[in-house]
Amino acid sequence: MYGGSPIPGKTGADWDSKTHVDGVIKNPSIHVDREIIMDEGEFCFEEFV
Repeated sequence: MYGGSPIPGKTGADWDSKTHVDGVIKNPSIHVDREIIMDEGEFCFEEFV
């Protein structure tokens, strides 16, 4: 997870921020196209284990 400047000179964003914040999400669940790839921090497919 990231929050802060979108680097307007590279992204073309019309806003900027003087702060920068990084974060870590513990035990995330990731869903893509209605399929669960990770559930509470554990991969659900053998090829990812």
